[in-house]
Amino acid sequence: MLYIFSILPILAILTTITEEFITNYGLIGLFFISFIGTSFIPIPIEIAVLMANGLGFNWLDVGLVAGIGSGLGSLINYGIGYYGGEAVITKLIQKKKKGKEKRNKKDLIKETKKVIDKYGFWGIVVIALTPIPFDIATLCSGLFRYDVKKFLMASLLGRIPRFLIIAYFGEIALKFFLI
Repeated sequence: MLYIFSILPILAILTTITEEFITNYGLIGLFFISFIGTSFIPIPIEIAVLMANGLGFNWLDVGLVAGIGSGLGSLINYGIGYYGGEAVITKLIQKKKKGKEKRNKKDLIKETKKVIDKYGFWGIVVIALTPIPFDIATLCSGLFRYDVKKFLMASLLGRIPRFLIIAYFGEIALKFFLI
């Protein structure tokens, strides 16, 4: 519980920065936020998408820009996993899981490897599309030397529909509540 209160000021600052970027730079700002938000910089892209909806951008443009930005941004973590190795990933996962239920980091990496080995391309697509923590899959994809072209295609195939759905329902909710 204490963890939530310690992170709230950071989230407030990141939300303000996100809003400024989108307000000042429009869809290019959303692309940038989505690109870096897919790495271990804790910028909630979903909030950025809803902010862009609220600022009047078309849901289709918002979803496509956020999905492409996030898909391309996943290459940052892929590179960290590829070049940084398991020691770096373990430290990043430790920071990510801080304050949450602790799971053995090695087990989490092994579980992710099983999913990638068993389902490959489609496993990455599903992880990219769902609320399952995508950043761990991106890091592990690099660590396990999954083909970067397939990885990028799977990321885009999962992230674009994810953010199209969020943008679409965000626009519907916005219209509903403003009527």
